[in-house]
Amino acid sequence: MSSQSLTQLTAQQYDWWSVWRQRGRAAYIWQVGILSCGLPGGLAWGIGLALLMEWNLAWSVGAGLILAPLGGYCLGEQLWNDFESRYAATDPANSPPSST
Repeated sequence: MSSQSLTQLTAQQYDWWSVWRQRGRAAYIWQVGILSCGLPGGLAWGIGLALLMEWNLAWSVGAGLILAPLGGYCLGEQLWNDFESRYAATDPANSPPSST
């Protein structure tokens, strides 16, 4: 693999990211970072601590649901920035046509 293939998006990824760009940064961070990663991760983390460490379930899940979405926000922000830079580096004129 060349370094160029790691920085540029494929035609399918380019089309997918174009849709997300239209929805906006906040929508992406909320849906991908917080709702898809942060909340489920916080719930799993809290239940795992309660079961493995014998902590109080309500407190550990509560802490997980407060702290993990912050991590999900950071993840969503990082992914947005990564895809934006890859999107900007991709020249759609040189990309192969998407197979839809």
